[in-house]
Amino acid sequence: ENFYSAPPLAGHPGLEADEWDCIYGEASAKNIFTVGAVDFQSNPSWFSSFGPTWDGRVKPDVVTIGEGVTTTDTDLNNGNPRYSTFGGTSYATPVVSAHAVLLRQFLDERAAAKGESYDGYLSALIKAAFIHTATDIELPGPDFLSGWGEINPREAMSVLSENTFILDTFNERNKREVKMYPIRIPSWQNINQPLKITMVYQDYWDSPDNFCRTRDERRELMNNLDLYLCDAAGSAIVRPFVLDWQHPGTPATKGFNNRDNVEQVLATPQEIRNYVNTQTQSLFACVRFYYENSPDVNQKFVLIIGDGSTGPNSYGYTCGNGQFEPQYGEECDKVYHFWNFGSKTCADYGGMPGSPA
Repeated sequence: ENFYSAPPLAGHPGLEADEWDCIYGEASAKNIFTVGAVDFQSNPSWFSSFGPTWDGRVKPDVVTIGEGVTTTDTDLNNGNPRYSTFGGTSYATPVVSAHAVLLRQFLDERAAAKGESYDGYLSALIKAAFIHTATDIELPGPDFLSGWGEINPREAMSVLSENTFILDTFNERNKREVKMYPIRIPSWQNINQPLKITMVYQDYWDSPDNFCRTRDERRELMNNLDLYLCDAAGSAIVRPFVLDWQHPGTPATKGFNNRDNVEQVLATPQEIRNYVNTQTQSLFACVRFYYENSPDVNQKFVLIIGDGSTGPNSYGYTCGNGQFEPQYGEECDKVYHFWNFGSKTCADYGGMPGSPA
């Protein structure tokens, strides 16, 4: 049963109140990748279900072509093979699945060549690559029609091949700390591009008693990680996108997100300039383990920062570079600050050595 009493969304006069909150069953699970459909003009398809989920999370995660798809078919009259054109999310989902297989193959081959393993990270990393590079096609930021946008598989491959990601873990020893990942900032006059940071993690499974709670109280998250752009003191500069699940047709705002295990910060050039001066060389992607409801605090997560481009106008992080967290699961920023666990430095993980903050 649909819950919301929302006005029609601008640009979608046929979208009535009872068409929100239509995603159910497996498609609403927090750790899977939910795909919606659009037409060739990137308009959400009428048959594609819209979010939010019952507890207010963003779904679908992404969208791709699901209308006017030509595929092989069988003529039921004579059994002869033929081509036919169909539409449905059942045609959009295989598109994403096929690209995900290619990303998985790339990561597997690279891991084998380098003697590495992405165990525990692989699903979140592929999901993050798609979400980070998706084209925003509806309301600014995420929305309950198209999720994080329409996929760009070539760009998703680029962020993986260019090592534009960090893999890290919260554990019993560091769960009370704020992890800080340095991001090189262009000179003030060259700050003219937005900075995007995406975090994805596979959360611990839900507790059965959660299903007995009211809608206002229900949270699917067990371990809640908080992402934000911060200064050297750890003070928040830009918070991630947040959607109002009670008003699903309104644009995303920025604030504290305690519902989703996907978070994204998009800092505008003006927001960055407001907090830097001619002496500022770095800001930080900050991640905080906000609360724990699960019996397992060994929480792995993936960060993607920027687009991997270089040049005077680009942003770049100075630790991580698509490698693994230092020995014993200690985080990259501790190595960057010369705490040097396991006799390793930031350079051992592909990053650039720096001085303590």
